[in-house]
Amino acid sequence: MDFEYLKDNALKQAQDWNFGTRINKKDFWSYILVLVVINILSDILFSKALPQLNSLIGLAVNVLMVPVAIRRCHDINKSGWAYGVPMLVLAGMLALMAVLGGAAAVAFITTGGLGAGVSLAGLGAAAVVGMLLVPALIGVTIYLIVLFIKDSYPEENKWGPVPTSDAKSAASEPKKSQQAEVKETKDNK
Repeated sequence: MDFEYLKDNALKQAQDWNFGTRINKKDFWSYILVLVVINILSDILFSKALPQLNSLIGLAVNVLMVPVAIRRCHDINKSGWAYGVPMLVLAGMLALMAVLGGAAAVAFITTGGLGAGVSLAGLGAAAVVGMLLVPALIGVTIYLIVLFIKDSYPEENKWGPVPTSDAKSAASEPKKSQQAEVKETKDNK
C-alpha cells in the first residue's frame, strides 16, 4: 500500500456520501488510517496553541467517519444501525453526564459551596454515569473492531455488488508485455 493509494482512496471516500453502497475492508481501513493520522497531527500541532481548531478538526474527522462506517456495515450485510445505535448510546451517556454534572455545578455555584445536597447528588450521579461510560466505551470499541474486520459478504446484497478495490482491479487485469504489444501492432497493420 503506497501513499498515492492512501491519498486517492481518502479523497474518494471523503467525497462519497452515498450511504446506500458498500466499501471493502481494505479501502475502509486505509481511509481510517488517514483519518487517524490527521487526528494525531491535529493533536500534536494544535492542542495547546489552537484548541478550538483542534476540536473542529476532531469533529470533522468523526463526521467523515460516519458514511464510511455505514457503508462498511452494508458490506458485511448489516444495516448501518449496527454502527449507529452504539454511537447514539455513547452520545446519550455523554449528554447525560454533562447535564447531571452541569446541574450539579450550577447548584454548587448558586448555593455557595458544598452545603447543598443537590449538588452532591448531581455530582454523584454524573460520576456514576462517567464510571459506566468507560466500560461502555471499551465494549463499543471492541464491538466495532470485530464488526469492521469481518470479511465482505461474498454475494450481491441489497446495498449493491461486492466492492473491489481500485488497486485490486488494476492488478487483476492482465498486462501485455511489450513484445506482445509490438506483435499486435504489426498484425493490425
